[in-house]
Amino acid sequence: MHKHIAKSDGTASLKAVGNNSKTTSCTIKIGLDVHASPYVLTVQDNHATPKPPARHSPASFLSWVEKKLKAGHSVYVVYECGCFGFNLQRNLERMGAHCYVITPLNLDERGTRVKTNGRDATALCLRLDIRASRP
Repeated sequence: MHKHIAKSDGTASLKAVGNNSKTTSCTIKIGLDVHASPYVLTVQDNHATPKPPARHSPASFLSWVEKKLKAGHSVYVVYECGCFGFNLQRNLERMGAHCYVITPLNLDERGTRVKTNGRDATALCLRLDIRASRP
């Protein structure tokens, strides 16, 4: 058993922590660039640095989100509306995730004229982080 100082509400206390501590649930934010296949997504756990973009098929993405929800995590997804409609949004909300469908944006704010799906997914994820952290 390890001992460490844990600060809570500005006070310090001595806590004993075992090696087999349970994982706590977290907020998972996902920026999603939707295509027929594959989806490109960037994931951010709580307020950590977003992970590098990853690719999922539509079916594997939904099963991945379902696993996260069953583990007790809160999942927030944002994607741009397009020709695929709102079926993805309905499926995600039916499972228990929070899903935001936004109007298409020019995500190339610096004018680099370099467009990649991974950059779009990361930009969407970071925008969701800004929205979700506001009171």
